[in-house]
Amino acid sequence: MKKAVIYYRSKSGTTKYFAGAVSKYLETQNIKSECFSVFDYSENQLADTDVVLLGCWTHGLFIAFQHPDKEWVEFAQKLPNLKNKKIALFTTYKLATGSMFKKMEKQLKGKIDSISITLKSKSEKLTPEHEKVISEFVKS
Repeated sequence: MKKAVIYYRSKSGTTKYFAGAVSKYLETQNIKSECFSVFDYSENQLADTDVVLLGCWTHGLFIAFQHPDKEWVEFAQKLPNLKNKKIALFTTYKLATGSMFKKMEKQLKGKIDSISITLKSKSEKLTPEHEKVISEFVKS
């Protein structure tokens, strides 16, 4: 059975609940899934992990200058080498995600091979499109 670990940084709870919804959906796809706040990060959580999902809320102006917040950046700096693992990024937002994924990926430079998928949501709920993308991601 594959194993996934999801790390999130949430301000109002939307990103936390979205991460939880992703975790529950992964379980329906026969993927063992664990979900942690970035504040609860421990390197041993990544042992035997095939899939890593990293998420945060969209910080910045409503339509410009979006970026991960300081706490997510500090978390990303602590991460070990995640090469040879499938990586997904996700964010929750109010109006637009702007350059969030580009700026998140920049914080992971040298630690990952590539980003396999990105997910964005205005709410804590998964849509059928999210489920389709996640299913294809974990099956490939």
